[in-house]
Amino acid sequence: MNQFESKKLRWKLTIGLELLTSILAVPLAVLFVISAGGYDFNQSIGLIISSTISLTTSFVVPSVRFVILGKLLKNLEDKNWFILNSKEKSEIKTKILNFPLYNSWFYMIQWSYGIFAAWRIMHLFFVPKTIESLPFIFLPAIIYPVLGVSHFFLTESTLVTLLESDRLGDVYTDPEK
Repeated sequence: MNQFESKKLRWKLTIGLELLTSILAVPLAVLFVISAGGYDFNQSIGLIISSTISLTTSFVVPSVRFVILGKLLKNLEDKNWFILNSKEKSEIKTKILNFPLYNSWFYMIQWSYGIFAAWRIMHLFFVPKTIESLPFIFLPAIIYPVLGVSHFFLTESTLVTLLESDRLGDVYTDPEK
């Protein structure tokens, strides 16, 4: 794997995950909060603007994921790969195999920040009553499982070609890790 292939894979994963979040999850979350909170038109507009600002500022988290995955994939470049022993190669493959699971932390941090930030920014437009804030409390219970499954499988399907490549296909991994 060279730097171009690494960036291509990381961009594919990042854009896919963020489109999934921006186009599917955020609008559904906003719709849930509007419906469950009984928001009027002006409150709904305030929430939509707040959620958009929150989503934009939360893109720091995918940037960190992009860099971390880049450091991991850098090990697969020829100049680095061929100096590794079999144990180190196995550890790298194990890290790549486990990355879909580790990726869960990225979306949980992103959404934990995003939900709270949207709620706080919304206060610039109106001060919500308790009943209007309650949907934000239930949002993680609804969103986290949906995003967990979709992010896990999208990440896994993006990395499968890499894991089946000639470079990693024959590398033994410890099933205990």
